[in-house]
Amino acid sequence: MKFRATLSLFACGLAMGSSAFAADLDITTVNGTTAVLVPAGGTVRARVSLDAPNGTLFNAALFRIVFTEERCTLLNYTWRPPFVTGGDNDYSIDGAALPLQVMDDTLEGPAYPLETADIEFGIFDFTQYAQPGLVMSLDFAVPPKMPVGTIFVVAALPDDFSAGFVSLPVTAGSALIVQIGPPAPFGDLDGDYSVGAGDLSILLSQWGTDGSGDLNDDGDVSAADLSLLLFAWNE
Repeated sequence: MKFRATLSLFACGLAMGSSAFAADLDITTVNGTTAVLVPAGGTVRARVSLDAPNGTLFNAALFRIVFTEERCTLLNYTWRPPFVTGGDNDYSIDGAALPLQVMDDTLEGPAYPLETADIEFGIFDFTQYAQPGLVMSLDFAVPPKMPVGTIFVVAALPDDFSAGFVSLPVTAGSALIVQIGPPAPFGDLDGDYSVGAGDLSILLSQWGTDGSGDLNDDGDVSAADLSLLLFAWNE
């Protein structure tokens, strides 16, 4: 895959006090799958994980999420503790406001390939160390009006992970394949082709507004829409 070739730009040293090991940075769905079917304009819930030997610790993480399709929109992201999302040591997305549409000139850094739709994430902690496994979770929306059957790829390309700010050898692992499917069923607000807890959470967060949870198109998310969603519940 071309993403592995791109990693030649990101040479990493050996872990402090340890021998070399192979550690992959994977991006998958929250269920751990590497492919997802989503309607145009739908939302994908993903996670970034570090597949490294037990006992590996790191206190700094820098990587990019790369999209092979422009106009995907980052909705939110959350670092796994001990890292603090939005804290003083979180310099992700260069302070840009969310939601953030990812284009081929979005937050490009020095020496990074031009005309690549990517977002940079970076964080460090002076006093605590993270362990392998979940690094960060994120939600992004795919572009609206995409033809059914369109396929694109999302990959996590590591720049640097470090222990005590000495680089760990990390390479790109599993990428996420996104395929555009048919329109979602009625009541499916998060685009996962089912109506359940995720859709209820979205509807409640939009209560009293004219958001996507307005299922009866009366201009207000209310008890009437809640009743419709519960009627369509199939999770």
